[in-house]
Amino acid sequence: MEFDYHILNCATILPHATTYQMLLQTAREELSRLPLEDRLINRVASIIERQLPHGLPPLSRIAEELQLSPRSLQRHIHQSGTSFKQLAEDTRKAQSLDLLVHDDISMTTITARLGFSCQSAINRAFKRWFGLTPARYREQLQCS
Repeated sequence: MEFDYHILNCATILPHATTYQMLLQTAREELSRLPLEDRLINRVASIIERQLPHGLPPLSRIAEELQLSPRSLQRHIHQSGTSFKQLAEDTRKAQSLDLLVHDDISMTTITARLGFSCQSAINRAFKRWFGLTPARYREQLQCS
């Protein structure tokens, strides 16, 4: 089962507090069963997302925040079947979709939040990911 971590932070509307507590406990148990690498990957993605407005953080800064050596972090990422570059790319990609849904956020703001240096850089990345520009993607969302 996969959940976007933003969903886990959303308030829930359940008729019974007991049901909510039971579901929360079940979710925590399932997360604790994830292999170390998967939990670590989620933490790395979260750190990348948080630091993107300041530019793509280097692996060494993330390793320091996680109290790991860069080599150890790199090894864990590799054991999960990905690379730091791919993880950063996937994080930016997912975050871009989250931001484009909100048509009150300007493209300039989205570019900055994703840590891109200029509009053309995000346009190139978005075209590589989805085959169209962010503005065109947003237009299609509005037509749906």
